[in-house]
Amino acid sequence: MSQMINVTMYADIIDSNHTEYNFSAWIGGYGSQDDSATILLRFLNNNYQIISTQIKLGPVLAINRNYVTKLLFRYQSGLVPWNTRYLIISVMTTRYSGSYCDAYVDNISVIFQYI
Repeated sequence: MSQMINVTMYADIIDSNHTEYNFSAWIGGYGSQDDSATILLRFLNNNYQIISTQIKLGPVLAINRNYVTKLLFRYQSGLVPWNTRYLIISVMTTRYSGSYCDAYVDNISVIFQYI
């Protein structure tokens, strides 16, 4: 799944190179299964072209969760690239075993902060 977010209203502060992003989510899975989720953040310009390296959270595998069902907090931050006008957040899941994909994701967040 994915969502595009229009951030053109923040163009002046983004282009001043004083805007930081805080990208976070809770990511997990079921028991000893390695079914997992990866969340990507991409920055696009006014022409919908990707203008920076994508930011990645996850995956969280069974070994990271000590083979129990739970969510773990993952976080990255950095400067919002100059000329960013849109964000795309995408969630990709992978099933490694079982009949269903037991990758879990909760509370995906992108927050801009002027620094």
